[in-house]
Amino acid sequence: MAKTVENALQVNILKISKAARSTPSGCMKIEWVCGGSVVVGIVMLADHTVTILVGGSVYQAPISRREFRKDRYLAHIQCLACGRKCFSLFVDGAHLKCRRCAGLIYECQRGHAPERAMIKAQKILARLGGLAGYEVPARPVGMWRRTYLRHLHQLVTAREAAFGRLSAGHSNRD
Repeated sequence: MAKTVENALQVNILKISKAARSTPSGCMKIEWVCGGSVVVGIVMLADHTVTILVGGSVYQAPISRREFRKDRYLAHIQCLACGRKCFSLFVDGAHLKCRRCAGLIYECQRGHAPERAMIKAQKILARLGGLAGYEVPARPVGMWRRTYLRHLHQLVTAREAAFGRLSAGHSNRD
């Protein structure tokens, strides 16, 4: 079973740098909720590195900044495995890695394709103002006809995928 982003120990540079603005030393205590338990760690920000102390282990990652507006900078943490610049890194073994390198997926990606298609159909039906398991409602007031027809087409496609009428890899597009 694949590990998920929601249950992993995540280091988000945007949240850390926001919290670091209130502490002049650049050292702070942070609590993570990881897999239902609370993990306490210490985060230290230097000019070009972030150091995390969690459970007796030390993790370091380089920080790079780029200018996104005049005199404003956006910080990124660099993945040690692939070199990508990310906002979040995850503790994987003895290293900090990006989501891809750590092999993490999102919780919504965990279900099988028919289950995901059924959830998609329910969301489209809710957007149209209907309830799951009931008839498709008439076009809502204020919704353009073209938008309503597009949602109906997406609903039919999602229901066909959920009930296995579409073969894998083929779409029902015109």
